[in-house]
Amino acid sequence: MGSALELAERFEQLAEQTGGFSTATAWAFSNILVAEGQNSEENFITLARYGLFIKNNAVFVAFLEVLDGGEAQENLYKRVAERYGRRCGTRSSPASAWHPSASRRPKSRAICSRSSRTWSRSSARRPAGR
Repeated sequence: MGSALELAERFEQLAEQTGGFSTATAWAFSNILVAEGQNSEENFITLARYGLFIKNNAVFVAFLEVLDGGEAQENLYKRVAERYGRRCGTRSSPASAWHPSASRRPKSRAICSRSSRTWSRSSARRPAGR
């Protein structure tokens, strides 16, 4: 994205077209950024700050949820690797990072289901010192 102002202006235009600033508008814009390949952590931090700037908590929280999803996904990968000695995803293509939380749920369920089929409890290894 060229600049933080451009990003904020694009989001503002979408909000004007869709009836105002809301959680749904923030998630719709998130999906647009994902489709464009512009779903970077930097862009979502910019948008969360924009939510604070316009004093709209719904927008702020919606973009924080998107950011939290990216972090949560990476933590899931690390914990699976730590416990089972294997990775269930890659950093370059996490299943749900930078997506609105509503769309993360089915993807996270699929990862957990796939992981449980792949690694039985008997193959689990405990990290050293625990």
